[in-house]
Amino acid sequence: MSEYFARVELHSAMATDYEKLHADMQGLGFYRFVIETGSGKGQMALPTGSYRGWSENGIDVVAASIKRAADRTGKLNKVFCAQVSDSRMKFDSF
Repeated sequence: MSEYFARVELHSAMATDYEKLHADMQGLGFYRFVIETGSGKGQMALPTGSYRGWSENGIDVVAASIKRAADRTGKLNKVFCAQVSDSRMKFDSF
C-alpha cells in the first residue's frame, strides 16, 4: 500500500464546498491530519484542502479519483497528488 499527499484548490469556494470535498476525500481514504510518530504528541491538522492517505492503487488512479471528488463540488479546481516512499512527522505541541 502506498502513501499519498494531495492538495485540492477549489476556486470561489465556500466552506460548504470544502465540507463536501472533505467527506468525499475521507471516502477515498484521505484525511486532513497527520499523526506525529514516536513522541506521542498527537495529531496535527493539515491546511484546508490538504490530505494524506493510503491506497493500493497507482498514482494515476488515485489522482483521477481525487479529481473526480473535486469536480463533484461543482467548482473549478486544481489537484496535486504525490506518492511518497516515506514520511515522518515531528512537531512541537502548542
